[in-house]
Amino acid sequence: MTGIEQLTLRQLKSALERAQDEGAPLFPEAADPRSWRRSRQDPRCAQVWNDIRTAGESFLSAAAPPLPYSAFTLFHRTGDRTRYDDSYFDRRRRLCVLAMLAIADEEGERWIAPLQDIIWAICDEYTWVIPAHVGLYHNDYPSGIWDRPEPPRETVDLFAGETAFALAEITGLLEERLEPWVVRRARDEIGRRVLNVYFADPAPQNWELKTNNWPAVCASCIGGSALWLVRDPEKLAGMLWRTLAALRQHLQGFDEQGATPEGAAYWQFGFGYYVYFAELLYSRTAGQVDLLAGEKLRRIACFPRSCMLTGSQVINFSDAPAEIDYQPGLYDRLRRRFPEAASPEQAPVYKGAFRSWMMASRMLLWMEPEAPAPGRYGGLPRREDYYFPGHGWVVSKSADAGGLVAFAAKGGSNDEPHNHNDLGHFIVHVRGRSVLCDLGAGEYTRQYFQPAYRYEQLTAGSYGHSVPVAAGAGQTAGASHRARPLGYERTDERVVYRLDLTGAYPDAALERLHREFVWERPAQAGGEARYSLTVRDECVFGKAESFESAFICSLPPALEGAGCAAIGPVTMIYDAERFVCRVTEERYRTIAGEERTAYRLVLAASEPSVRTVCEVRFEINGRG
Repeated sequence: MTGIEQLTLRQLKSALERAQDEGAPLFPEAADPRSWRRSRQDPRCAQVWNDIRTAGESFLSAAAPPLPYSAFTLFHRTGDRTRYDDSYFDRRRRLCVLAMLAIADEEGERWIAPLQDIIWAICDEYTWVIPAHVGLYHNDYPSGIWDRPEPPRETVDLFAGETAFALAEITGLLEERLEPWVVRRARDEIGRRVLNVYFADPAPQNWELKTNNWPAVCASCIGGSALWLVRDPEKLAGMLWRTLAALRQHLQGFDEQGATPEGAAYWQFGFGYYVYFAELLYSRTAGQVDLLAGEKLRRIACFPRSCMLTGSQVINFSDAPAEIDYQPGLYDRLRRRFPEAASPEQAPVYKGAFRSWMMASRMLLWMEPEAPAPGRYGGLPRREDYYFPGHGWVVSKSADAGGLVAFAAKGGSNDEPHNHNDLGHFIVHVRGRSVLCDLGAGEYTRQYFQPAYRYEQLTAGSYGHSVPVAAGAGQTAGASHRARPLGYERTDERVVYRLDLTGAYPDAALERLHREFVWERPAQAGGEARYSLTVRDECVFGKAESFESAFICSLPPALEGAGCAAIGPVTMIYDAERFVCRVTEERYRTIAGEERTAYRLVLAASEPSVRTVCEVRFEINGRG
């Protein structure tokens, strides 16, 4: 058995050749009717299967939405990406749902004709690349893309890859029941739009140069499509070798402790696809190639546990949502290999995962039986502390009869994937709510990914984070703007984390800005649970300058006299003689385009000074 770091091309070719004639199914759970039956009979899956059938019935009575040119170019003309994308992903949901019903429903044949229609419609699309990703490989993207007489060369983006993988797998599973022209056309389009684009052109795809979720998703989809469609082991070995290079690139984005600065949601997306492909390759090579082998892979598989808060809430630094829809099958599959990994106690839901056949099918078919699983996340009491020095994250979680209380802070750099200018930012989660919070991703538009616009937005700029403002200036984006760790200490009673934030700011007059977090918690879970966080900033200038420390709150703060403010279950205590407190209500739009409100609580030094020390204490009240 060989892992990704040790694997050679010769070993890959040999493994594919030796397993060529074994005939084992690539996706054994999907090929076994008993797996589908178990899923449909699992009480945890009852609601999602009801939703699948309801969706299927609605698809029978309403045609797939069109994808007109006017919607396709809307991203170029206004920056909007929702109108086209909504219709595009509606078609992918139809593909997923109709394929599941064709395989698993008692009236399976009823769903074949509409499934063939949606496959044919997807094959008719001008491109499988969404408008926001057209021409993404150009260095001056998005300038000079849409106003040229010739469209840019075809590429493989996340969703073209997903489309190819889904069509390859669905036609592979249903080949004997689909009409041959449908199967042939789907496979021809996969070859033309994805396999030939990637393997016939040596020019790197934009994502092959990155370490974020993109190389994982794109390479896994391309490799997964090839596993389903290419029989010749020698040819397949050469194709997979290039995809494996991109997957190694993805793994470089995790630090040595297995953390990614993209957080739990993008871990589930990016590394999830890595796992889907790894399992297919394991089956195709009869267990000779195991891309999940190795200590670093174990640490990556365990990373989401550190991010999990109450229910579906997570620590969400950068462009990450505060809540995610867990895909329990993925976590259960990883726990087979790594028992210390987390399995969220959440039933599958018919939501975003169903835009992708790969995510939805594994979510349902990989779930373990409902019997209690030792070490399953959610047992109380517990205490967990994490330090990820490679990306500068600190997480401390404690639970008692009142619920989960957690603190998280980040250093790192202002040049991370899905970057926010947020060095020294932190979250305090109290029994079901992140009171001091991260706003997550702003609405994804063309402008949001242009730095001049992006960092003027509340969600991505330092103004929308719990960080200082030094001499009137916020933090600056770029690789040179980094936090320098000064120390991490942990005992049963406290966690101390110190950062040098000087490099995060542009002002030449700033000589030093240090931030210290002291998180205090009960030595043992249970009993009188008292928690507090002290945030101490020391700022030194070359001459007297202004200083402010901002705190982003999900609940409206109430000023309760000099030196005290209540933020829901948290009381903030500060020096009212030296700092003036003000609160502003801030409106912003989420990644889903929803209007939300947050509250920005600011402590401003009363007088400019060469040296300012600001110490704030957040006390968590009782068990409420």
